[in-house]
Amino acid sequence: MDLSEKMTLQTHNTTGVLLAGGKSVRMGKDKKHITIEGRSLFERALSVLENYFPEVIVVYGDSSQKPLTTQARSVHDLIPHCAAAGGVFTGLTYASFPQIFVVACDMPFLNPQLIDLMVSCDESMDIVIAKLKNRLEPLHARYSKRCLPFLETMIKERMFRMQELLNVKLLKRKIFTEEEIGLIDNKALSFWNLNTPEDVYLAGELLKE
Repeated sequence: MDLSEKMTLQTHNTTGVLLAGGKSVRMGKDKKHITIEGRSLFERALSVLENYFPEVIVVYGDSSQKPLTTQARSVHDLIPHCAAAGGVFTGLTYASFPQIFVVACDMPFLNPQLIDLMVSCDESMDIVIAKLKNRLEPLHARYSKRCLPFLETMIKERMFRMQELLNVKLLKRKIFTEEEIGLIDNKALSFWNLNTPEDVYLAGELLKE
């Protein structure tokens, strides 16, 4: 049994969700199609999720965005124009399993060992998230379906910052520290999302190494 098979057995109750509906304003073009070292950012992120989770859902922003894969389930935001909150809400709604692990498609350094650490955390936790340099990382995090009604309320009230979920007292959360993350990913590259052409260049140089 190889590593990916072992991981899948450990995550039978979790759906992997890839958010692919961003506007890519700072980049100037759709980040999903940007290629680094012969593979698009979308392909890189999707392959990590597909090797780890028994179910993967790709969430696109609206119906104008055409699916880029036939292997994973493709859906569109149930409530458009709500930033990442809408994508997480959609992923939770469609997921077959009681919890999801969410990442964005512009993260080229996803680390399966770090994903395993966060997904394998106490299942009673509704939110499993990391905090780096006093900043929460909501798009490399685990959410349970118990978050759905609170997330829906947030969206209706036009509160789109995922960090607001941490203020809901009825939700249990586990926050991994920078020190805990560093034991696996000492540079925290897993959380790096590419926003500018300069980021793309630097990522390419790192991948060459």
